[in-house]
Amino acid sequence: ASNNIWAGSDGGNVYRYNGSSWVKSVTREASVIHGIYIAASDRVVLTQDASIQFWDGARYTTSTMPTSVQVPTWGTGPNNIWTAGAGCTYYRYDGSTWTTGSIPGCSGTILGIHGTGASNIYFASQSSSDLFRWDGSRFNAVTGTGSFNGKTAVFAAGGRVYATTTGGEVLQSSGGAWSTLVNVRSRLDGIAGFGPDSLWVGGYNGFVLSYKP
Repeated sequence: ASNNIWAGSDGGNVYRYNGSSWVKSVTREASVIHGIYIAASDRVVLTQDASIQFWDGARYTTSTMPTSVQVPTWGTGPNNIWTAGAGCTYYRYDGSTWTTGSIPGCSGTILGIHGTGASNIYFASQSSSDLFRWDGSRFNAVTGTGSFNGKTAVFAAGGRVYATTTGGEVLQSSGGAWSTLVNVRSRLDGIAGFGPDSLWVGGYNGFVLSYKP
């Protein structure tokens, strides 16, 4: 929402926009904030170097999940939250406990998670040319992306999937063949947007790209 925007930095510093001003807070771990997922006003998840922090609307608490570096986080609500990291290891939170596993056929570190629902979630690894999709019961490799470069971020909306790569490509598929929208030849690392026709992409060397067909 426009009055509940979060941004993370190093040292566990968090900045939240309430619609008129930015308010700073600090988590219980003094390290880089890698990912933020807002499940509800009283359930915000922040991934850091050695822990996951929960914001309950008043304070931060440290999750009891196994200690390891987790990078991205995303979910479909407070009872279905995903995070992942090195070794293609994922953690899934059901509202009370975490379960964990490894994505079959995947290698490297997961840098991106995004989807459109509980049975359509994509994972991007910086060491894999494929994406990986959770269909509600198992993982499947999404092959034929048209790029052999590792994947760094993914965004799904409106029947379309976008991915960025270590080589600087922005890839897109509407359920069939993949196409390359642009190649800046410098690593791209993030995608955010309001929908399939309004996207922002960021990366190395100050690259910020906007997409609107």
